[in-house]
Amino acid sequence: MYKTILFILALLPVFSKSDTRELSLKDCIELGLNRSPQAKILLHEYNADQWNYQSFRAGLAPHVKLNGTIPDLDRSIVLVAQPEGGSEFHAQSQSYSRLNLTLSKNIVATGGNLFASSNLSRVDQFGQEHYYYWRASPLTLGYTQPLFRSNSLKWSDDIERLKMKLSHKKYVENREKLAVQIISGFFDLYISQQLLKNTEFNVTINDTIYTISKGRFSVGKIAENELLQSELAVMNSENNYRRAKLNYERAREKFQTLIGLSEDINFEIQLPDKLENLNIDSDTAVEYAKQNGSSLINWQVQKLESDQSVQDAKKNQWLSADLTATMGYNQTAQSVEDLYRKPLDTESFSIGFEIPITRSQNNAQLMAAEQRRARTAIAKEQFETEFVQGINYQVKEFKLLEEQLMIATKSDAIAIRQFQTAKDRYLIDKTDVTTLFLAQNELDSTHRQYYQTLKDYWIAYYQLRAITLYDFENNKMLD
Repeated sequence: MYKTILFILALLPVFSKSDTRELSLKDCIELGLNRSPQAKILLHEYNADQWNYQSFRAGLAPHVKLNGTIPDLDRSIVLVAQPEGGSEFHAQSQSYSRLNLTLSKNIVATGGNLFASSNLSRVDQFGQEHYYYWRASPLTLGYTQPLFRSNSLKWSDDIERLKMKLSHKKYVENREKLAVQIISGFFDLYISQQLLKNTEFNVTINDTIYTISKGRFSVGKIAENELLQSELAVMNSENNYRRAKLNYERAREKFQTLIGLSEDINFEIQLPDKLENLNIDSDTAVEYAKQNGSSLINWQVQKLESDQSVQDAKKNQWLSADLTATMGYNQTAQSVEDLYRKPLDTESFSIGFEIPITRSQNNAQLMAAEQRRARTAIAKEQFETEFVQGINYQVKEFKLLEEQLMIATKSDAIAIRQFQTAKDRYLIDKTDVTTLFLAQNELDSTHRQYYQTLKDYWIAYYQLRAITLYDFENNKMLD
């Protein structure tokens, strides 16, 4: 974070409205990962996951809670049993108030709950006479424990820990995927910029050729068809220039939005070279992906969830019970002062149980849970096979692009020399205009091929980073 702040501060002079500065590909990636709207969305999503996990952990910590009712007033006519038998309706007016302070703690190891509480209550009777009495339980200790059931707290603890780890891995992966989008936008902008320059250059070249052609036609050195070719080339080049200019303006606006720069900032981008001394081995990439990636963690979460469903279904087949035990003190009096004098002992102990007599629904739930677990196991095995195959292919694709980039670099240099030679020969009337146009088209094509190959090369590298969460250039984990 400190390095990121320094980077942003260092770039502040760059973003003045009057100056035009150059940004490298890595500068743009760094800016996009810290300033773009998409990067901020990813950060908020990750922070939300963190707070959800903190909420779960807080639920396992000791809780102090105060609740009560002040007052609960009841004025009504009720049916009252009489001493001599029978019942009569009588008016009743009473109020009930209470306060209860509880400290409780969930026990992950057992799935039970340990608690301590203290409460105070008062009952008021209204009528011809007003009388009241107090009741207090200064201290009550208790424990509740599910019996013969799966420990849902333990399962949830294990699953939530993995989900938090999964969330962090996905956040890093999504940032790398955002870097891929930035690379794509960077090269789209650069290609559109170069096409604009090429079309502008072609307008100049074709206009010069047309001027020369008119002079040669006037002295009878070329046929009218060659002159018309030159005139048509001028018109086509002008149309291409206008289209290229529109495409460039659109690509620049999209890229500025992608990396979080306002439209009034002047900048130029620098084309990167290929990475030097980069040797990526398939086995190493697979190992890093298994260690660092989110995919296998996601399957671990699914496996735990399916295992929990099966265990829950098995436990629901037979006896289940709840144990509750409490001990403490209580007292009742007409004054608060007397409440806490010589309080009386109080204890309670209960076990409630449930045994399903008909188990057809429980059996069906168990079979469904086992089928889902079997499906998860098969899908995980298939995914792992395809996962390794995908990484091997990605490494081979990257190595192939390295070779293609070397060829594209040489082809681009050859096309430049070829066009220069054709232009020089045309100027001294050693070749015709068709040969010159072919050389020009070949030059445009090799330029585009070089830029596209370089784009594919960098995208392939960052896709490998996203899969493995490893920086092969600097030999370190991404975190």
